[in-house]
Amino acid sequence: MLFGGRGKGTQAMVPAAEPEGWWTPPQAPRTGALIMAVDDDATSRAAIINALEAAGYRVHAVSNYADWESARRGGMVADLLVLDIMLAEPRRGGYEILRTLRKEDRTTPVVMVSSRHTASDEAFAKANQANAFVSKVQDEFDHPEHGLVAMVPPFAHPEVRYWQVMLRPA
Repeated sequence: MLFGGRGKGTQAMVPAAEPEGWWTPPQAPRTGALIMAVDDDATSRAAIINALEAAGYRVHAVSNYADWESARRGGMVADLLVLDIMLAEPRRGGYEILRTLRKEDRTTPVVMVSSRHTASDEAFAKANQANAFVSKVQDEFDHPEHGLVAMVPPFAHPEVRYWQVMLRPA
C-alpha cells in the first residue's frame, strides 16, 4: 500500500514546485530495471522473484543484512529495494537496512513487505521514508491494485528518483 491511506491509497508524483497532476507516473516496467529484494524466508523470496520477473523486472535477491551490504558496497545500484521488515538476524533486520540506507541514500525507492501486516510496521516504514508497504498475505501480496507488482512501476524508473512523492487518499 502506498502511504496515503489504508486499503485503496493512491499516489501521484509531481515535482515539488510544479502544479498538481502535470506528470503521470509510468505504469509499465522499464526495460532493464533492477530490483534488489531482501528476504530471509526462501519461500517468500521465491514469490517476490517470481512475481517481479513475470512482470518484466530483473531481480537480485539476498537473504540478510550482510549480503545486502556486500552487494551495495560492491557497486550494485538497484532501481528499487524490496525489503522484508522482519529478518531473522537480531539487530540486523529490515528496520536496520532501511535506517542505514536512508543515512546515505534518500533517493532509492523502498517497498517494505511483511507477513505480519500490522499498523506499527506500516507506521515504521512510513516514518523512515519507505515509499510503500505491501503485506505478504496471499490475497494482498498479489492484489492487482495494491499488491507488490502494482507498487513497483511508479518507483522502478530513474526519473522518479528526482521527484518528490506526493500522497493523497483515494
